[in-house]
Amino acid sequence: MATLNFICLLLILSTIFSPWPTEASSNLTLNMCAVIEKGNFILVYNYRRAAAAIDMALEFAHEMLLPPGINIAFHYKDGGDTCGADNRAVGSAIDWMREGVQCHIYLGPGCDRSVADLYRFAAHQEVPIIGCPAANVVGNTQLLRKNLPLLIRPAYTFTDVSRLIIRFLDMFNYTHTTVIADEDNKFYYEFGDSLSQRYRRDRRDLYRTLKILLFRSDEATEDTYETLLGDVVGHSRVILLFANATIIRNIMLHAFSLGMTDGEYVYLAVELFRSNYWGELRWKYDDTRDRDAQLAFRSLAVIALYENHNQFFAEFAKEVKKRSRKKYDYNYGTFEEVDFIVTSFYDAIVLYARTIAETDRIGGNITDGPSIADSMRNTSIMSPLGHAINIDLDGDRSHAYTVKQLSLITGKFQDILRINYHNNEEIWYGKFQWPGRDGLPPDVPLCGFDGLALACHAAVGLASQPAAIAGLAVGLVISAACIAIGLACFLSYRAKRGQIDPYWWKVDLDQLQYKNSKIRSKNLQSLGSLSRDKSETGSKSNKNSSYASGVMVKYMDKPVSVSDLPKGLYKMTSSMIRELNEVRAISHPNLHRIIGVGLDEQNFCSFILGDICTKGTLDDVLENELIKLDCSFKYSIIKDISEGMGYLHESIIGSHGFLTGYNCSVDSRFLVKITNYGVTAFVDPEDLAPPEKHQSDSARNWSMLLWRAPELLRQAMPPRGTQKGTV
Repeated sequence: MATLNFICLLLILSTIFSPWPTEASSNLTLNMCAVIEKGNFILVYNYRRAAAAIDMALEFAHEMLLPPGINIAFHYKDGGDTCGADNRAVGSAIDWMREGVQCHIYLGPGCDRSVADLYRFAAHQEVPIIGCPAANVVGNTQLLRKNLPLLIRPAYTFTDVSRLIIRFLDMFNYTHTTVIADEDNKFYYEFGDSLSQRYRRDRRDLYRTLKILLFRSDEATEDTYETLLGDVVGHSRVILLFANATIIRNIMLHAFSLGMTDGEYVYLAVELFRSNYWGELRWKYDDTRDRDAQLAFRSLAVIALYENHNQFFAEFAKEVKKRSRKKYDYNYGTFEEVDFIVTSFYDAIVLYARTIAETDRIGGNITDGPSIADSMRNTSIMSPLGHAINIDLDGDRSHAYTVKQLSLITGKFQDILRINYHNNEEIWYGKFQWPGRDGLPPDVPLCGFDGLALACHAAVGLASQPAAIAGLAVGLVISAACIAIGLACFLSYRAKRGQIDPYWWKVDLDQLQYKNSKIRSKNLQSLGSLSRDKSETGSKSNKNSSYASGVMVKYMDKPVSVSDLPKGLYKMTSSMIRELNEVRAISHPNLHRIIGVGLDEQNFCSFILGDICTKGTLDDVLENELIKLDCSFKYSIIKDISEGMGYLHESIIGSHGFLTGYNCSVDSRFLVKITNYGVTAFVDPEDLAPPEKHQSDSARNWSMLLWRAPELLRQAMPPRGTQKGTV
């Protein structure tokens, strides 16, 4: 019956979606090459879940949209079961090329990093990519959206959601926010990072007062959540919770127990649509804390996509579930919905087919990739599923979003505010009602975050004392002026210094733990000897070994890499601290992070701490015969190094100077991180000097010169080299 109803749907819609001439065009097959992740249902995007909808979209396109003689041939390759550096996107594209398949459009992947990898290959071919969702490709690549003109995103983007959060904050004059983000959840961790980047780029006022608290849900205890909430109290009243539904309920219950859900705080969560990936935000778990959770959820607002389906969507959903079960061996759960990602794949094909048909109608070239991508931007069409497909000038879908609050009558979240970015429409369905308040709480409480604000005590015992009131008013004005001057001086000082804590870099030896025991000074020598590179133990400058590949220890309960430094060689100075601050100020996935430096009794640097790179140096990986270096892997390595160096060249550091295979470390995800940059104090002056004929083989490390640009062999090299010399 569902199949018959869906066929009827196609017949009814045919009059709407078939306005094209019936005369035959020259026979032409367009190859749609889809590389979509499969096998991991933890990911929000999965081919087995969306395959039936893709089939139905192709059927609709051929029956209702495409002119006679034009066909779309669908080619699929598995995009893997993870989202990371070791993805299959580029390898799949190369395989199609070897198989003689000329791709006219790429569909997928869902992973931002995979899309970023594939984009460079597709740009060379001048082939558009439809990413579903590829929500954070801009944040992961550090590229401007305008530099990705062939990318179309018909799902959602982190940019839109971040923009909505900022708009919500502006509506209620909120300037102090705290982000609590789960590092173990890729979506929410990256979203928190994306919001922070947008603050820094567009809203410096919000960025200056932003506090970010990270935790790992896999390791979190009850004390973890209480500590997180305790850190919020003295900073802000708006808390952005970036975690899945179960963890948010847990945090809200701890907030309830701490008395932080009585109307003084605003908790904001993101649940774009119902999905098994992040669960469903609900207070009712049928346990003993249901009542507490319901009361706590009164202080929670939820951001979601506004979904508006027509009468045919139910039949569409039934057909998707039926085909998924029969053809792709995927059984939708009892309460599992055909979610927004599935319909985005459907809409993507409808958008592409409609664009092809329109281009053919006006006599354009339907195989001209850049032209097709340009035609898909800044357009608006109706989906057969009853909603609009609005693509903006950048090629991203413009959505309507809602902000919801819990209804005490129904016990469910209901829409309070809807914002449509396509037409900038703002619709209020009601008013936010917080516990004990008519509306939302203020940005800063009356008594201040520390409870010591003078305004809190203004009314105590002064009602009948005009002189005291006048004195208090004068005092308030003077205090405000002093605070403003002090704050300006502090911000200026912090801008100059780059940190609040000038000794952030200093690490004491007894803070490190090795194999569950503290490291003492007597065994540092043996520990350090393990961290030296096997081939360059004696190098004073240590430029042929990466401090990212040292011994793994624990520092502040987190695993780090510790490497010893030559004894009595590098003394901590103000210039070294300045360079450490510069290195700390930059952040990129392909740049290794320095965590701290340890000093001995004479103030010499004895060891250095950094992020762990368990696979060793790039040279180690290249020489390891057990690691298969296919085209996709090689491309990923090249991309990681080029992106890291590109970011480094645009930063305050400027250039590296000693880029070698030893100074590129590889972490557990096979992500390449560039190390040993920025701190010129760790550079031996002998390594900067040009080679001289009279020098013996033992006088210097000649192998380092093999990496140096010819123009820098004839003169002394700057401590950080030059950009051209590095390239």
